Amino acid sequence: MRALKTSFLFLFLIAATAVSLRAEIDHFELTQFESPEHAVRITYPDGWFLTQGTGPLGYWVRISKDQPDPRARVSKPVVLELDKIYHASITLKLGQGEPQSRLDRYCERFLQQKSAKVVAQRNLNIQSAQARLLEVRVPDPVGAVHPMFFVAALRNDVLATLSCEAPADRFDSYRRLFETVASRLEPFSSDPTRPDL
Repeated sequence: MRALKTSFLFLFLIAATAVSLRAEIDHFELTQFESPEHAVRITYPDGWFLTQGTGPLGYWVRISKDQPDPRARVSKPVVLELDKIYHASITLKLGQGEPQSRLDRYCERFLQQKSAKVVAQRNLNIQSAQARLLEVRVPDPVGAVHPMFFVAALRNDVLATLSCEAPADRFDSYRRLFETVASRLEPFSSDPTRPDL
């Protein structure tokens, strides 16, 4: 009888934790980050930590639920990462051709490099650009498998990617948030005088 009570308490705690996580996601307050210089708008939960910068290929934004700590030993934090890569046909060797075929080429390369397995995918339209949303499972060097939402969009010669990651046991709790962020993403310029930004 005591074992039964202990099992019931354990199941109750698991259920309560799941409800708590679901409530956390369903009731987040959203804010929007905008970089006029890089023509990027991204929606994310208020109170999360945002860093940005530029690199050899372009511009990046990293948003994490917890404050980044290089000393922390967290296997997979809850994180959103946007990369904007200019001159994609040259820098990523996507070559010439129709936007859809170049986007296909990039997504195939991404899957190969990550040894990722596609769980689901669908085409999107982001600011009148060809885009693809992939839900994938990515293995790490020690054999663990990590779920990820990955969005790639191509307009003119600019490639924008968004990756959304969370620990495997909490990924479904963040699914709605990731879908919202992806659906509201604006990674390209809306100024007709700046079509390559």
